Amino acid sequence: MNRIKELRKKTGKQQKEVAEELKIPVSTYAGYERNEREPKLATWQKLADYFDVDVGYLQGLTDYKNAVDLWAETLSDNKEYQNKLENEFNKIENSNHSTGKVSTDMKLAVNNMEHLASGTNEQAITKIIESNLSDIRSTVTDFYTDKNKKPSGIEGRLLGSENNFGKDWFYDDLNPDYYDFLIDALIDFDRYISAGYTVYNIESDNSETKELINDIFLRLKKNINPDNTK
Repeated sequence: MNRIKELRKKTGKQQKEVAEELKIPVSTYAGYERNEREPKLATWQKLADYFDVDVGYLQGLTDYKNAVDLWAETLSDNKEYQNKLENEFNKIENSNHSTGKVSTDMKLAVNNMEHLASGTNEQAITKIIESNLSDIRSTVTDFYTDKNKKPSGIEGRLLGSENNFGKDWFYDDLNPDYYDFLIDALIDFDRYISAGYTVYNIESDNSETKELINDIFLRLKKNINPDNTK
């Protein structure tokens, strides 16, 4: 459960006021507060900046409003984490990623340690790709769904898992088999990217992961050409 509504109420503002200030349609913003719509990654960051909290706190994933606060508490008696964060901070300071501000660079270092999409390392770009792929999957489902068939509000959400995952609500002139292909391809590609990060960036025996990548690649190749069984 995200904290958008909770933080908006603390400002004393109405939904319309916040939506207008953020240049977001009121209906879209209201959907974010009700957890009926999932903001894109850039929108999560926009909302977090507006309420002056980190994205993780806004999403309800942590009780710390600022990741730096979390690490400050963690580092207070943990030498290992102190050294890791210092090394990450030094990497940023000695790179073109540095903003020139110690506090901002420290936050970037924390984001890297927390494996957040707002970081500067390759885990960050992997997270961004995963988030975008999730957005695309939602877009595909929305494209196929005939809003005149689907019950509105909470009834539609509750019935979705019981109603062939919503396929009975698809437009009659669209092919549900192609929908399955698209979703499976996006899920496989998501797994492919995540496994690739492990192989290229984690120092360990990655033989099983490399085998997984090969299996996913062969499946993607077969999906593109169903007659290709090799």
